[in-house]
Amino acid sequence: MIKFALGALLLLPLSGAAMGQSANAATTEIKHVKMAALLGQGYEIKAVTLVPQDVSSRVAQKPDKDAALVTLQKGSVAATCFLALDAYSSPGMLDIAWCIEQK
Repeated sequence: MIKFALGALLLLPLSGAAMGQSANAATTEIKHVKMAALLGQGYEIKAVTLVPQDVSSRVAQKPDKDAALVTLQKGSVAATCFLALDAYSSPGMLDIAWCIEQK
């Protein structure tokens, strides 16, 4: 099931300055991982949110495609993946580090 929610963009990681951290500390904490690796570790897809082209273009600050925000969960740990919608439907694209674990 695809949900449509503009508020889902708020799930994207905020900059360290916005979180009251130094920029250097924030960059060391963000680690991108592959969706295939997360699924292999037992994460389950909990939600897929459609991000329409006009919204993803505003986020990217350039013309962009429709996107998907995918939320995965394993126990009490979650991960979010933000990728082009056509990439989500292509199995080979799961081997690109689109995701961020929220530990």
